[in-house]
Amino acid sequence: MVTWIVEKQTEDRRDQWNKAIRTACLSTGHKFHQIEIIPFVREINGEVPVVEGPVVVHGSTAIITVAEKQNWQPGVFRIFKESDTLEAIGDLYLNHDMKVLEVDEVVDYVNKSGMEFFFAKPDRDLKSFDGTVFDAEKFPFFIERVSQYANYDPETKICVSSIKQPEVEWRFVIVDKKVVSFSQYRVERKLNVQGVTEIDAIRFAEDIARHVNPNDIYVMDVCRIGGQYKVIEYNTFNCSGLYACNIYEIVDSINNFLEKKNDS
Repeated sequence: MVTWIVEKQTEDRRDQWNKAIRTACLSTGHKFHQIEIIPFVREINGEVPVVEGPVVVHGSTAIITVAEKQNWQPGVFRIFKESDTLEAIGDLYLNHDMKVLEVDEVVDYVNKSGMEFFFAKPDRDLKSFDGTVFDAEKFPFFIERVSQYANYDPETKICVSSIKQPEVEWRFVIVDKKVVSFSQYRVERKLNVQGVTEIDAIRFAEDIARHVNPNDIYVMDVCRIGGQYKVIEYNTFNCSGLYACNIYEIVDSINNFLEKKNDS
């Protein structure tokens, strides 16, 4: 039997996802625990759940540290770095013009490239900051601020690319190479969350998943740009937002997959 361990969240939307995971576990007879994590310390506040069998965690990046300390298995489904994604799928990756740089090389590269603004994100699976548009003047101040984050690694390289303007962006949850749930989350770069997608976008995501997978369970963000579909990025399922995804389908699919894998 699969046990889900979910971090208590204060944000309303994330708390709704937690409640939906709990409801899905109860309806399928699976175990559910909610834990509170001490900020910065990244340890459980209170009693540590006693579990047997496969464990899945969901919450902030802090729950990744907790799961690995407790050796919950499989617990966490780690994914590619951004540079690995580029190598794996090439020009099907939205930011295929990406340059991977040391943090102190970014400003000089951008200035020499003549980019007034640029897009940048860390080259790692658990990002210390989300992909963001910068100008060269403000970038060093931003890095100085995020260097105070607990999960910031000063050795992490930075992925720099030109700014793209996708028409629509979706989040797909992938389990065993199949899309099990989806949500639209942006239209013309503005937040627009709905439980809808395009059939061709699903086909594109599953075609990619048949050939390239960072793990058995993960999140793939896909966009339509210039009439073509591109992979925006992969995300670690355990700390990804679920937007308007069907959480029952996600929980049920993951439980079934892990139970079959555990029995084999």
